[in-house]
Amino acid sequence: MRSVLASAALCLALSCTVMEPGGHPLLTALDEVIQPESAGGRVALAAPALVLGSAALAIDAGVWNPLGAIFPAWLDTLESLWGPSDRGPFTQSLLFGPKVGWTPAHWAGRWWWRGMMGGGLGEEPFEVRDSFLEEQQ
Repeated sequence: MRSVLASAALCLALSCTVMEPGGHPLLTALDEVIQPESAGGRVALAAPALVLGSAALAIDAGVWNPLGAIFPAWLDTLESLWGPSDRGPFTQSLLFGPKVGWTPAHWAGRWWWRGMMGGGLGEEPFEVRDSFLEEQQ
């Protein structure tokens, strides 16, 4: 249980994505829905807003952003390692094993960069060629 809590704390501490403009969708949704008009309403909502806002940031940082980075990180990996190449068949055969071995590490690095550090938030994955994706299907 301690390792789970430590992992969650580390993920939240590393999650720079909540600092990006599009990195906190749940908090933004709460901000759009809960809009007290009077000063008394704002004061009355101060304590619940602290709890709801903290929970929203934690969910954005620990759940929403890492889950949203899975597919873009995979597309980055496809483009970087498995995309079209101008190398010959022998060189591609030679590099097949290292590519297979490097794929999980590359995906994990891209996922960490996109999901935790906010790198590429709101931008498309590397220039994934449509023809390459069509060939894979």
